[in-house]
Amino acid sequence: MLILLVILCFILPPLAVFLFEGASSRFWIDLILFIIGIAVVGWLLNGLSGLALLVSVIFALLIVLGVI
Repeated sequence: MLILLVILCFILPPLAVFLFEGASSRFWIDLILFIIGIAVVGWLLNGLSGLALLVSVIFALLIVLGVI
């Protein structure tokens, strides 16, 4: 199950966090980062939006792996 969650972190980070711990505050933070990353990447294609998406993936990985 852990391997599937890690793979899911790269595809849909908020879903991986939701499956790992439910609708917690960390899920909502990751969801907001993911939405900002996706929306702004599609609209502006600048570096800050990619950064929000990257932070969303890293945040999800840290949660799923139990680091934070």
